Amino acid sequence: YDDGTFIASNRSYSGLSASLSGQNFAWYPTRIIAGTILDEETGGGADGVAVAASGAGLSIPSGADGSYFLGVPHGWSGTATPTQPGYVITPVSISHANVTNDRTGHDYLRRQARAVSGRIRHRYTDEGVDGLVVAFSG
Repeated sequence: YDDGTFIASNRSYSGLSASLSGQNFAWYPTRIIAGTILDEETGGGADGVAVAASGAGLSIPSGADGSYFLGVPHGWSGTATPTQPGYVITPVSISHANVTNDRTGHDYLRRQARAVSGRIRHRYTDEGVDGLVVAFSG
């Protein structure tokens, strides 16, 4: 099965001289973490946002309506993190522990990143000033 996890995934046997019973394995289906990523400016779905599951080695894009469906192994623990260049997404990530059932309603909000640019010039000479740090708040 491609969409699941076997527990125990393997067992070793050596020197068998008789049949063994009760050597059962359990198969658990892949679990789904799902939600919607909305665009703050338009209120519509945010298309093409990559949502990655830490430690699971996978990332999927959100659909045209902003929905995403992230398949993770049964029992997975980690964070789901959305990213898209040029945008800030909140929350930055959502933590999940021991995912043993599907989880829905894990939503995010995307807004366009804003940039502030300019130069700092000496008041009297109009030359550029090096080594200053500009801090913003609020």
